[in-house]
Amino acid sequence: MKKKQILALGLHRLAVAMVARGLSPLLPVYAIYLDANSQLVGYYMSFLQIALITGNFLGGWLGDKLGNKKILLIASTVVSIPAIWLIGQVNNIWQLATLTSIVWCFYLGIGINLNITLVGLLSVPKERGKVFGIFSVVAALAGLLAGLTFGPIADLWGYSTMFKFVCLFSCFFALSELFLENKPLSNTPLPETITEQSTKKWSKEFLLMLIATLMMGLVSFGGNLGISLAMNQQGFLLRHISFVAGFSASISFLFSPLSGWMSDKFGHKPILISCYLIGALGIFSLASAVSLWQFYLAACGISFLSYVALGPSSALVTNLVAPDFLGRAISLFRTALRVGGILGFTFTGSLIEKMGISLIFILEGLILIVAICLLIPQQYWRQKF
Repeated sequence: MKKKQILALGLHRLAVAMVARGLSPLLPVYAIYLDANSQLVGYYMSFLQIALITGNFLGGWLGDKLGNKKILLIASTVVSIPAIWLIGQVNNIWQLATLTSIVWCFYLGIGINLNITLVGLLSVPKERGKVFGIFSVVAALAGLLAGLTFGPIADLWGYSTMFKFVCLFSCFFALSELFLENKPLSNTPLPETITEQSTKKWSKEFLLMLIATLMMGLVSFGGNLGISLAMNQQGFLLRHISFVAGFSASISFLFSPLSGWMSDKFGHKPILISCYLIGALGIFSLASAVSLWQFYLAACGISFLSYVALGPSSALVTNLVAPDFLGRAISLFRTALRVGGILGFTFTGSLIEKMGISLIFILEGLILIVAICLLIPQQYWRQKF
């Protein structure tokens, strides 16, 4: 991969991830500020995941069909930046839902799909985990920077100023898209890496991974929403909520590249299972969190689902499907993650007041354990039983 391409893709990932990671923990509180209740907040966040899924499909399908990903990225950015500015001017939840759905569909959905697809196509198969791990660090850096800035700006100068700031830095980083190459890209596997599985569009292992990813998305997104709602109930300031999100992102600075390197050495699936196990510990600890340090601890565990697991997951998807199906496979992977997010937001937002925080997150932790079982290689089960 050329250095110019690495830099351009890295800056694009940084900008998009800052919007996604920085706004996600604050939008539920912004919706409550606009007189929405917890149930409506859950529905609103679920609606955003539907918009994101739509963008994922558009990015994957158009990217594979047209080949010219630069034009698609620029178009998605041009549509989204005015919407980001206007989000700070809304007066009700419906205006908020409309504008943020545009950003989630075009800027995050199409943009992230094309970015991940390009990284997969341009990376050498034997180093794919490491490359995805490095780009996961970029996403984590974005989460940290957004966590340290978005919340404090909103506390000091209000939501309107915060969204103007987000719009301005998005305009600046959008310049990196101009340096992407126009020519269609391909990813021919090395002869020694070609397997029967990697030449298929579908495989049983790929389908099981999609189901596990859906469950992981439910727990990851539900857990992050739960942190925001629980901290708001406890009376923590916006800067505290934002700092928790940023700190959890910083944890993955070390573990994202490490997980990528280890997945190349020991296999993508064992490292992915390890990330799920650590995430389960985080979600179980969230069930009893009341103090600030407990929320930090829970968020760190959940960050292994939100950040660290994405590198091995993306590398595993790239290895399991044919190169000419990769864009659509990434769409399916991201869609499974976001469908899980819809279920997680709806489940958490609707039931947190009825069932209580403790029971909700114990159930979500058990769901993640089931996902781990789906990832365990079939050969192990045959040997065991």
